[in-house]
Amino acid sequence: MPTTKDQAKDNLDQFFGKYGKEGFLQLFLTNYLQELVLLYLHSKPRAESDDTSSLLYADSTGKPYSTTQVDAFKTRLRKECGRRAAAIVKIAKDSGLLERLSEDPTSNPHILAEVEVAFRGIVEELR
Repeated sequence: MPTTKDQAKDNLDQFFGKYGKEGFLQLFLTNYLQELVLLYLHSKPRAESDDTSSLLYADSTGKPYSTTQVDAFKTRLRKECGRRAAAIVKIAKDSGLLERLSEDPTSNPHILAEVEVAFRGIVEELR
């Protein structure tokens, strides 16, 4: 059964009540970074006949990694993405950006540009 609009609102209210803006941003960035890395790994140029999903989980000799090794990689990747997301959230909070993210962009037409500049600064700081 699909979630109703009221159920979705209640779920969001409960999440924000428990984890706040910081928790939401950290979860969002963790997921985003993980998907970005996996997309990058899957998009490496390959021969047309190659099955990218299987090649992603094979070593340089073509020997496939075990399910346990693949799961361990994904767990380490998730942990690393979470660590980096936490660093980004800390910088966003310390700089005041976290509070600005909840502003209505229609009330300040420059906020999107300001957020972009701030995120670029965060990325540079994390390098």
